[in-house]
Amino acid sequence: MKSRICLRVAMALMVLSLATPLLSACSKNSSDTQVDLDSYQWAIFTSTYRNTGILPSPSSGYAIFVRDDGSYDLVSHSGMDSGEISWTQQGVHYADTNGEHWITKQGTTSVKGNRIDLMDGLVTLSDGLTRVGVYNGGRRGKKYHEEVVVSRQGSSVHHKLETVGFYPMISACGDNVYTAYSKASEVSNGRFIFDQIVDKGAVKHRNLNTQSMPSSEFSFYANDAPCAQNRIYFIGSFTIYDGAKPTGDTKLAPHMGRCPEGGEDECALALVVADANTGRLNWLPVVNENGSSEKFSSENAVEVGLDAHSLNEKGKLIWLSGYGVLYETNVENGKTTVLNDALRNDNQSENSKIIYHFSSDKNTVTVLVEDSRDSFAAPRIVVFDKSSGKIIKNVQIKGLKGKISDSQVIRDIASKPQ
Repeated sequence: MKSRICLRVAMALMVLSLATPLLSACSKNSSDTQVDLDSYQWAIFTSTYRNTGILPSPSSGYAIFVRDDGSYDLVSHSGMDSGEISWTQQGVHYADTNGEHWITKQGTTSVKGNRIDLMDGLVTLSDGLTRVGVYNGGRRGKKYHEEVVVSRQGSSVHHKLETVGFYPMISACGDNVYTAYSKASEVSNGRFIFDQIVDKGAVKHRNLNTQSMPSSEFSFYANDAPCAQNRIYFIGSFTIYDGAKPTGDTKLAPHMGRCPEGGEDECALALVVADANTGRLNWLPVVNENGSSEKFSSENAVEVGLDAHSLNEKGKLIWLSGYGVLYETNVENGKTTVLNDALRNDNQSENSKIIYHFSSDKNTVTVLVEDSRDSFAAPRIVVFDKSSGKIIKNVQIKGLKGKISDSQVIRDIASKPQ
């Protein structure tokens, strides 16, 4: 009988378990296997939702290590809603409710520590080893609470912060980490709040800028947004509520159109640049080569996929829309072209939705494609060449259904660094 791998921590502070306790699998699709990172191309993170009920309900999840042919091995963990997994040259890292977990060529290291069961984001500092995780503690009274964990193999430092809200934008610029939040207004201008939470690898929380926006609402989701020369790049959506009277913006005004959710509100999609030194925000409308924004009017900024590697050496931001279109945006003028639309699905609805999970490195973009009606029936991994947009791999993961409970949710994918 084979022993099941379970990366839960059993010691008071840290467990270092080298390769010997983990047994090799006899089959290609297994939950009882040695994790030899050289054998895999991708790592996927799944978890149950956080428990919001009165009665206690334990969470659970898996790290799924996938080979080039779509076969896989499972490593169980204690769960983390919206959890993420990262893979650098130094190895794989993820967190669950019991702490931090590292898988390297030398073995497995776990650092025990109780974690809030909802993650806002995860970024990697310049050494490729140090991870900074941000966890959503929710609102208590008038203050919102976030928790920041700076973790390295063998240690983690845990801090609690009081904020104005949860952070939908997180970015690492070298060894500094920045976060942002926006607050809408029903009648006037919304606000953009830009904070620094890590300075030179240590937690330091300060507000750098609070900026009035030219719209009622400014929406974005930019976890692990790319940073170059202390400028952070992401995609955002400016919304003017029906009947509201914000100041507006001359650059955005010609591109305001009906929001994708319908109704009378007007929206414009924009390339957004935040100065990490000052927190000041600038933007350009996302347009095609002819200067028209019509084709982007249906895109929802909170469904955009990008990461720390999305900005290429030519000054182009590579991102994936919520409809599965891979775009390239020039950060100097906002002009945007389609790299590949083979995954495009225009028939998205609450009951039938294709979900796209994004990961990239210097040369490729990896997309995990999931059908929300039956997430584990036939997920597939599609890899694009970052320059040409051509598909270079299309791998279906077989046999997950039945091995993983339907209560699990696919949260993230990471690719082996090349």
